[in-house]
Amino acid sequence: MQLLDDNERELWSGRPNAALYIIGNPLFYVFAALWLLFDLRLFGSFHRTDMSGSGSMASMLTPFFLLHLAPVWLAIGGLIYRACAWHKIQYILTDRRIYQSSGLLGTDVSTLELREVSHLSVNVNPIENALGLGTIRLTPDVSVGSGDNARTVSGYRLRHIKDPYNTYNLIKRVSLDVSTDQQFPNAYRPSENPGYDTRLK
Repeated sequence: MQLLDDNERELWSGRPNAALYIIGNPLFYVFAALWLLFDLRLFGSFHRTDMSGSGSMASMLTPFFLLHLAPVWLAIGGLIYRACAWHKIQYILTDRRIYQSSGLLGTDVSTLELREVSHLSVNVNPIENALGLGTIRLTPDVSVGSGDNARTVSGYRLRHIKDPYNTYNLIKRVSLDVSTDQQFPNAYRPSENPGYDTRLK
């Protein structure tokens, strides 16, 4: 699939580390495991109590038990989904914008113009640090709605990528070049500017 314009130049490309992306948040698995243990003990106690009777109580509670295991199904389903979707994820940095492709069957593409990069930062958790990886935040999280409908929308991120600090420096430099070029196009740019030296020509 051709994503770049004819006059667009690719500067960097990458994708998230497969293991970290597929696993996701390890704490959710801990929560799901505790939930499963609690449900197994609860259902087991009902089953033992019902053994002395007709046994119909356990049969009636089985659908409820399966529904109550929703966090476990979410953990398993999320793991399977990310394992199938990982090969579609790709990050591309060009001299104009940042592309992110994703999807499961088809390919979804989103773009972030370099002038829209804001509050650029690098976050490295202990696991990423051990593997030489990191996550770059391109835009901040945004709160939308109010009251009971309030929620937080995550900003753009390049997750679990290799060499995060050099990539961060590259994005920082190119986004500054693009912003300066748009504010001071070539026709209005002085022949000599000791205050700033853009690499865009």
